[in-house]
Amino acid sequence: MSPFRPPDDELEHLLLRHELWIKALGTKGGQLVLEDAALAGLDLAGRDLSDAYLGGCRLVGARLDGTLLHGSLLIEADLTDASLVEAGIAKAEADRAKLVRARLTRASLIRTRLWDADLRHADLRGANLLKTHLMGADLRGADLRGANLERTFLDRVRLGGARLAGALKPETVLVQEGFDTSPDGTSEWRVAAEAVDWLVWRAKGEDAG
Repeated sequence: MSPFRPPDDELEHLLLRHELWIKALGTKGGQLVLEDAALAGLDLAGRDLSDAYLGGCRLVGARLDGTLLHGSLLIEADLTDASLVEAGIAKAEADRAKLVRARLTRASLIRTRLWDADLRHADLRGANLLKTHLMGADLRGADLRGANLERTFLDRVRLGGARLAGALKPETVLVQEGFDTSPDGTSEWRVAAEAVDWLVWRAKGEDAG
């Protein structure tokens, strides 16, 4: 079945209902529920989509700069090439989401769950990853310069080619099994203290410019 795209007027009505639902603490309006919807290229910048259900939605190239997505469900959503600059995505669930080349500069991802998410070449410069769960995520080629890594869960991730210069609090990152730092697809597994030491070393690197 092809993804369904609601007509623009219907979608705007749903967005306004959701924003009213948020403002009225659930006593008015209605929660936004759009599963597997085709929303590629949509401009949702600055909207409040907190607690929205967007599982499996195709948001390729969507504009979500400054959008509030706190507590939203984005499991298996496709946000390839989407712009989420300074977006608020705290406590969201985005397992297996595709964020390839997504722009997440200065985004807040506090306590967000991104298990097995695809973040290859994502721009996470200055992003707040406090207690973000990135278990099994693919961060190859991602730009994490200046990102806050305080108590970030980085277990079983792939970090080959990632830029980490200037990252904050790398010594607090939580690693159990370890992660792969190979830049060319071959396994370069680092575990426990060695993995954290590698992060600290990379955070002090010369690609901070």
